[in-house]
Amino acid sequence: MAVTFAWSFDQFDCYPSQDGHPDVVYQIHYTYTATENGVTGAYVSKNAVAPHDPSQPFVPFHELTPAQVEAWLVNGMGPDAFAQVQQGALDALAAKQLSVTYPAPWA
Repeated sequence: MAVTFAWSFDQFDCYPSQDGHPDVVYQIHYTYTATENGVTGAYVSKNAVAPHDPSQPFVPFHELTPAQVEAWLVNGMGPDAFAQVQQGALDALAAKQLSVTYPAPWA
C-alpha cells in the first residue's frame, strides 16, 4: 500500500489587528502525517507566514480554508524545506513501524 500524507493545522498565531485587518496570521502550528497500512508517523512544527501582499485580496481568518493554509506553508517553505518536512513524517512512520505500543498494564 502507498504512503498517504495529510496536514493538520493545530494553532494559528495572529496579530489582533494589522494594516486595518483583524486576526492576521503570522505563524501556523501544524502536524504533517505519513500513513501506511494503518500506521501513522507525525512531524510537528510551526512556520512563519509571509506578510500579507497588498496586491492580493485579504482573506479574513474565519474564511480560511485548509487548502489556502497548506498553500501558504508549502509556498513559504520552498521545495527543500517541504522535502525535509515530508522526510520527517516518513522517518516518524518508519520508527512507528518498527515499534509496538501498549496501553498501561493496569488499564
